[in-house]
Parts: sequence; C-alpha cells; structure tokens
Amino acid sequence: MSEANQPSVAKIQEAPLFVAAVLLAGGKAERLGMPKGLVPIRSVPLLELQLQRLVEGGVTEVVLAVGPNRAAYDAHWPALAAGTAVFHGGTVHVAEDLRSSFGPFGSLQSGIARLAKLPWVRLLVLPIDIPCASADTIAKLLETQASAVVPRHDERGGHPVVLARAFAESLMTLDPATSRLDDILRTLPSGQRLDIEVDDPTIHVDLNTAEAVHAYGKNSSRL
Repeated sequence: MSEANQPSVAKIQEAPLFVAAVLLAGGKAERLGMPKGLVPIRSVPLLELQLQRLVEGGVTEVVLAVGPNRAAYDAHWPALAAGTAVFHGGTVHVAEDLRSSFGPFGSLQSGIARLAKLPWVRLLVLPIDIPCASADTIAKLLETQASAVVPRHDERGGHPVVLARAFAESLMTLDPATSRLDDILRTLPSGQRLDIEVDDPTIHVDLNTAEAVHAYGKNSSRL
C-alpha cells in the first residue's frame, strides 16, 4: 500500500462523535403556569437557551420529549408541528408521549425511539428545567467511555447524564411505570458507571419554581 493510501490515524482520532440529546419536557409544570421550556429567562424561552447550549456542546440532534403539553410548544414554535425543525445548526425532533402517568422515564423512551434511525453513539439526557452545562463540561463528559457518565460537583451528582448507545437502547425493554433512570444508574457496577468531577455548579440548578427561575435569571453569568 502506498503512503498516499495509508489510513490516517490522526483523522480517525479527531473525527467528531455523533452526539444526540433528549430534553425531557413532558411535565405539566402547574406551579409555573406554562410548560417549563417556555418559561422566559431574561425574555428568552428556556427551550431556546437549552438548544443553543446543547449545540455549542457538540450535540447535533436533539429530541424534545413532550407530553400532553405539545400544543403549547407548537404554538410558540410552529415549525415543531411538523415534527422536525432546525435551530442554531442542530436538528430538533419532537417525540410525543401521551402516557403522562409514566413520567420522565416514558419520555426518555419516546426520545430514544425517535432517534432510532440516526447513527449517534452518545446520548445526553437532560430535564428541560435543569440548565444545560457548559460546553467545557459536556466535552469533559464525552472524553470518557462508559455505559453511563454522571457529572459531579461538590460531591453530588447532576445533569446531563451521558449514555452509551447500547446502554440507552437497553432501557427500551424496561417498564416505564416502574423504572427510574437514577435508580438504574445507582445500581450499575462501577466499571459501567463513571462519575466525573466538574467545576460547574449549573449541573445542580433546578428551575422548578418561579423563585428559582427569577434567581437564575438574575444571577447567572452565562446568559
């Protein structure tokens, strides 16, 4: 084989990962009076901030996993009504799970199913009301290969969680009525789950109340 035809190891190593994400957005958010993804943070809907940061972190395909609240998202962003839209260089797909009694795990399963035909290798899982971590944090999580990678800060785990494809797809066989991702991750052997320390307190922020939304919008330096 000539030198010109030799495979380039450097190019293979530098090839970007195909990273996808599922935004869990099926909750009713009754305390906030609207779907959490539409809550304004300094006049910008949280959904738009999440999508922008995911794309900045290298995610190319995002599933917005909604429930009975889909009509509100379609009204805000009419392109979503078709099921797929383009945003900040990434593609957003809608997965609708009307089984609201199954909670976040059912939404996660609907999101994974929506991505079935795409060649992703890693999956970020992020509740819509937890602001996306920095691009540096995401990059650090993606450096490690394991069934599940969990960020930690101040000795506590947070989000987003990164799942390898084979592990993510294995979750499709579980009963959503009795399954929780945090319980599953907690029982994984140490070799399959890796906890990565990050300097990013955002992984613990939860915007599930009006007070938390106000405080985040007022104090976050990343907006």
